[in-house]
Amino acid sequence: MAGELSALLGFSLLTMLYSYTRLRGAAMATRAAVLDAYRKEQADASRLMARLKSYADGPQPLQDDQASLVEGLQQLIRGSSTTPTDGLQEIEERIKDQPFRRGLCGYLNSVIRRDRTFVQQLGEIRGGVLAPLLANPITAALNDPDRRRQCFNRDRMDC
Repeated sequence: MAGELSALLGFSLLTMLYSYTRLRGAAMATRAAVLDAYRKEQADASRLMARLKSYADGPQPLQDDQASLVEGLQQLIRGSSTTPTDGLQEIEERIKDQPFRRGLCGYLNSVIRRDRTFVQQLGEIRGGVLAPLLANPITAALNDPDRRRQCFNRDRMDC
């Protein structure tokens, strides 16, 4: 009977370990994808701000074409805010206005700061399933018999 119970316990532990590693892998991949998306948005905002600053007063931009600049701004604003569609059409009409470009640069600067904050906060998460493997509650519970007993006696996930 003890052998059967040991096999059942071993199978249960292996199932739990497999599930945990799958969950940890999914969480790590999700965090990496979110970090990449915020870093890309931050880089796009920096690039668009540089393009806006290079725009000269007058009928033509200094070193950039207006159509691709407007398109890039519209894509970034559509992806990072809840601006109404008619507000995005305004960009094409008002891009030659210097105060409007300054306002857009201010908005892009705030997007960059927000994205830096998100990247920093997401990168600092070291708890739960995102904890380093040796500091993880599941690993600690499996390695420490006293802690395992405490975990099984409590109805808590963070042991």
